[in-house]
Amino acid sequence: MNRETTLGRGAGLGSCVPEELRYAGDVTAEPRTLDDRIHDLVADTQPWLVDNGLLPGLSSPAIQAKAEVICTFATLCAPSSATKRGAQLAARLTGVFFFLDDADPAVMRSTIAEMLPVLRGAPVPASPSRPAAAFFGYLDDLSAMGPTRWFKAQFAAFLEALLEEADRLALGPFSMDDYVELRHRVIFVEEYIW
Repeated sequence: MNRETTLGRGAGLGSCVPEELRYAGDVTAEPRTLDDRIHDLVADTQPWLVDNGLLPGLSSPAIQAKAEVICTFATLCAPSSATKRGAQLAARLTGVFFFLDDADPAVMRSTIAEMLPVLRGAPVPASPSRPAAAFFGYLDDLSAMGPTRWFKAQFAAFLEALLEEADRLALGPFSMDDYVELRHRVIFVEEYIW
């Protein structure tokens, strides 16, 4: 049973994935387990996460654990037929998301303040923070693969929702209505379905 069947995905899902992100390996050669793919992705992604300031203040074991969570999330949410490069990009975007979701509200707000104008068409700032620079590098890589207008609009809406959620959390506990209104916009789904 393949992963797509196990997860209930339709056979046609891969057809909407840009060719550059599709799995390009020989599927008849040594099959790679999900654990192998995640392990390889962690080995590639963890240094990038650290170098770009996306895992601040963590001990070495916590860095490893966080990189494993990020890469597992990215692997399970991205198409199972993604190329190695597609998996790397998914993990990098997930690292940016986890950074923003876990950051101190002031750091989150300042990083989003750098990102939103660029998503809306402004030039990249001359001296962005390391996390914002990592995201801008991600956008450059993604743009090299094709149009990004829909992704940029979805990611801008996600960032705005993070700001709304932070404002609401500052007022105290969420009501069920607050949860229904805000949470679906900050769970990072649309960014994977572009």
